[in-house]
Amino acid sequence: MAQDYDKIVKENLKPNIDALLEFFFNMKVAKTQPLNIRLQHTIEKEPDFLFKVIEEKPKKDYAVQVEFQASDKEHENYILYRCILYKGLILFRERIPLRQFVVYMGNEPPRMKTEYKDDYTTHKIELINFKSIDYHFFLSSGRPELVVFAILADYKNQNPTAVVEEIIAEFQKLVAGELEIQKYASQLRVLSRLRKFEHQTIKIINKMPKIFHAEDDVYYQQGIEKGVEKGMEKGMEKGMEKGEKIGEANQANISAIKMLLKTDFSIALIAELAGMEKSFVSDLKKQLNKTSIKSALAKYQNTDDKNERANVDESKAIALELLKIRSLSDEVIARIADLNVKAVLTLRKRQKKTK
Repeated sequence: MAQDYDKIVKENLKPNIDALLEFFFNMKVAKTQPLNIRLQHTIEKEPDFLFKVIEEKPKKDYAVQVEFQASDKEHENYILYRCILYKGLILFRERIPLRQFVVYMGNEPPRMKTEYKDDYTTHKIELINFKSIDYHFFLSSGRPELVVFAILADYKNQNPTAVVEEIIAEFQKLVAGELEIQKYASQLRVLSRLRKFEHQTIKIINKMPKIFHAEDDVYYQQGIEKGVEKGMEKGMEKGMEKGEKIGEANQANISAIKMLLKTDFSIALIAELAGMEKSFVSDLKKQLNKTSIKSALAKYQNTDDKNERANVDESKAIALELLKIRSLSDEVIARIADLNVKAVLTLRKRQKKTK
């Protein structure tokens, strides 16, 4: 799961270095530039963020390294020793001073050491605990990629449910388009695990119709831990047992299918937006190509005859073609075709009678 948090941190915060410095470290700098240093392969992890702060006088330039930690279950000196190692390599390469920060995102109080001292050497790193930052800093940032981090901050005695509702309301103000809102809602779900508030967050998201329909998005713990089985059929069916709702894996498939049907996006772009492997999206496209959905949509969208349009219902046309794909459940088909599940069941029964 650490990779999930790591991906969100790097994707959302890298374009917002200035905000990162001000929010976390109370630093206002005029200009920064990335430091692209390839460290030796003996180090198992590259720095999360490493950049140079450019001052008016070049001799005043310095480097900043920022590490994000979701937990400190490692040895209490682990991150400190790693930072010391980084510092030696970066100083050897760049010959400029280095400030090192560790941003702790965990739920329990941090135990990590921040100072190393022996008879000959002293080294310090600066620790920032997410829970020490007022969540309003993120909520009022005007940037959805920062707003999502309010879930990790100090709620100021506010009820966690109310905080999640505020975050989602802010997404709806700042983000145009269903896919983008889904993206940030998905990030919110992932980060809420760090606060042990995941299931409550999912329930709140499901009450927001502009983000997801309730029957489509509650994903079960087994799916979170084990991931999605390979292939469209397993990805669609693994998370579904009697009494359970569809799950995150199905939501990704739903988003991907909608984009394949209604946009000209490349497989690579769809995979990135839906959070899927390219091979999964490619398999989905192959299965959709075996149906007549595209031609059904074209027939509906291109006709100017109102009577003909009345006889060709876009949603039903899509649903009838999706029913040909056996691995798709009625709930998934309903979501893609913008129908309710009862309507899909009726179409399925009619389809069986005509065979």
